[in-house]
Amino acid sequence: MIFVDTSVWVDFFRGRVLFPISNELGEVLGFGGRILGDGEPKYLNTSETPLFIKKKVLYGLHTALKDLAKSKTVYVCEGYLDVIACQEAGLPAVAPLGTALTEEQLLKLKRYGETIVLLFDGDGAGMRAAERASVLCIELALKGEVVLLPDGQDPFEFVKEQGNEALKKFAEEQRSDVYTF
Repeated sequence: MIFVDTSVWVDFFRGRVLFPISNELGEVLGFGGRILGDGEPKYLNTSETPLFIKKKVLYGLHTALKDLAKSKTVYVCEGYLDVIACQEAGLPAVAPLGTALTEEQLLKLKRYGETIVLLFDGDGAGMRAAERASVLCIELALKGEVVLLPDGQDPFEFVKEQGNEALKKFAEEQRSDVYTF
């Protein structure tokens, strides 16, 4: 028999900043939490439900739709803060939910835009994520492009150091197609 002390409640997202995760209509499906300071896991999401299936949902899609309708280009980043930084810079951006970009997510993006730009972190993990996502774009016959950020930087850090316009200019000038990448 296992005894559980129910007098002690611990917040699932303790020590994290929370981000609401919405569908395309703006309906909140769950939450993502990024740890404040050091610790693991870095990101923690609401448990999956029939409505909240991580491999099908993209953070930031609802807020990117207006700009995406104009530009027909969507930027895919790695994290919540990266999406916010890109959107503040005028780049319609989304992020998968702590998992690798999936076929389902790419096909969803194809409904809203013509070009998918992979804007992952400028580190080894970001490079591997860009390689995997590039292969998926090729397999799905999507128009994909890649932007490689300087070593070790992510879009949020880039904006913090150089500003919104610098990120927008860099992302537009450094795009190469997935085949060249």
